Amino acid sequence: MDPYVRLKEATRWMWGLGDYPDLGSLLEPYARILAVAAAVKPGMDVLDVAAGNGNFAIAAANAGANVTATDLTPKMVELGRLRTDAANLKVEWRVADAEALPFAEEAFDLVASVFGAMFAPRPARVGAELLRVVKPGGVVAMANYSKPGFLGSFADLSLLSGSVVIAALPEFVVGIGLLFLFAVELGWLPTDSATALTFASSFADEAKAYVLPAATLVLAIVPYVARIARGSLREALGMPYTQAAVLGGLSRRTVIWDHALRNAGVPLVNAVAINIVYLLSGVIVVEWVFAFPGVGQGLVQATSTSDAFNVEAIALLMGAMFIGVSLAADLGVAYLNPRLKAAAAR
Repeated sequence: MDPYVRLKEATRWMWGLGDYPDLGSLLEPYARILAVAAAVKPGMDVLDVAAGNGNFAIAAANAGANVTATDLTPKMVELGRLRTDAANLKVEWRVADAEALPFAEEAFDLVASVFGAMFAPRPARVGAELLRVVKPGGVVAMANYSKPGFLGSFADLSLLSGSVVIAALPEFVVGIGLLFLFAVELGWLPTDSATALTFASSFADEAKAYVLPAATLVLAIVPYVARIARGSLREALGMPYTQAAVLGGLSRRTVIWDHALRNAGVPLVNAVAINIVYLLSGVIVVEWVFAFPGVGQGLVQATSTSDAFNVEAIALLMGAMFIGVSLAADLGVAYLNPRLKAAAAR
């Protein structure tokens, strides 16, 4: 039995819910462009796979081709049939799975899919089916979303914009927001970490006291680190050595982890170190918001009571932590950068 049966049933149900013609109208220009690029001619036998409501099928039929259109979702087939009938175009519509097309081998001059077959769970099987039903010397043409494309760019821009907004907020604003949502409104976490730690009866109760302060500190640095990681990795993926690794047949995982990410890690390590040092100062504000009994609270209390010895001790501790973080960052950069490793070896 096909292990993806339930997934395909869910896909049918999902695509049948919305008003697809609104989305389909946005994709129609790409179908016309693909029909021109594929050189659709009168008399050609054309198969439109995962046709949706028939954008490519209509473009091919208008060019005089003999068109067959398929889709996994019966509602899409019905919408496409109504649309082609209204345009007085002869298109045969069938419900079919892109991974198991119900056609004989070498049956079509052109097999195409416009933002459709790419959503199938097993791309390799789809590709094999498209090649099976196309005639020798025929054409397989597809329009797919890519990372630099509309969906990829939109998601990338949304995440980038969200990270900029979060990074622009001071820690106390983020902390108060989390406190109001998760402690006051939802009641999931304690509002006073000191009290929660004092009267905790289990490890879970103690852990809850750490959640909001830790989340606030994480949200303070992750957006900046994520932007640095994104920029460095994009730059590394475009370098000649990465392209050479791809052309050499290395797997995607090897290219990213062993080639791109290793070289992108140098600025990333520096960014993490800078932000950890920044956290050591920002932790004072966060501890004050959540009444967390930490180093920051100790420094505030020592300062307010003019306790010079404790102030000096905490300052020395923070200074030692600064030095330790900087040393760890330098060692990390030396490990990741082959030139620095070679220089150190000499």
